[in-house]
Amino acid sequence: METRFIVLLAAIHGLIATGASALGSHFLARYLVAGGAGLFSQAATYQFFHALAMLGTAFVAYRVDDGMPGRAAFAFFFGALLFSGSLYIRALMGPGSLGPFHWLTPIGGLCLMAGWVMLALAALKIKER
Repeated sequence: METRFIVLLAAIHGLIATGASALGSHFLARYLVAGGAGLFSQAATYQFFHALAMLGTAFVAYRVDDGMPGRAAFAFFFGALLFSGSLYIRALMGPGSLGPFHWLTPIGGLCLMAGWVMLALAALKIKER
């Protein structure tokens, strides 16, 4: 995955996380289910931190000649989409609102963890300059 594409994906997640955080604390607060404010905040926090993690993969991608940083960035992007997205839905619609798609949250979390493992493996291949 190209470094500038990784940065673009990170910027998209950063924008969404920032907007979601503002919406959740100002506009959506009255629409969130009981306990939803904490869930919404957790979703935005995870999404924002993984946007920063994707920026980190872009720096590693610049120094490593294999595809591992790109795979890590994809895992962060997809994982944050599933994990945070499912938490946003649950915060707005309540427990059980995902129905048969309740597995999206743990799959997203596993993708986030896989991204960290892949980033660590890529870090071991960084060429000193």
